[in-house]
Amino acid sequence: MKHLIILSLVVLAVTNCASGKNNTKKDTSMTYQILLKGSHSNVEQAKNVVIKDKKELTKYYELYNSGRDPKILVPEVDFEKNMVVGIFLGEQTTGGFDIEIQSIKNTQEQMQIFYNVKAPDGPAIMVMTQPFILIKVSKVDSKVIFKQVK
Repeated sequence: MKHLIILSLVVLAVTNCASGKNNTKKDTSMTYQILLKGSHSNVEQAKNVVIKDKKELTKYYELYNSGRDPKILVPEVDFEKNMVVGIFLGEQTTGGFDIEIQSIKNTQEQMQIFYNVKAPDGPAIMVMTQPFILIKVSKVDSKVIFKQVK
């Protein structure tokens, strides 16, 4: 019986090595920094964005700042090393929505941003809102995938 188990393990090891496939999938968690988060982005349509230059980032800050005094300054971002991603929920009819980043995973093929949307629990103020979050992450050349988790 002992020889049968050892023989099975040897056969299993040899067949895995002989397949020539690298089944290892490098998956690393990434850190991020919240640049701006709130309930009034002035972006009326729901969308996710990847911002890779200051001009594009400035556009979203100008939308956010329209009608505000004092204005929020556009942060300095080194776009050679970093990029900014944004999640915009579009126009909502009540307050109380929140976006939370659960995790960010990066593989050679793609960056995956997992996030959760919390809806109001119970009574909420009846006002038009546009919840959003802008975060800074390390720059990648691969595709960025946004995945809402429950």
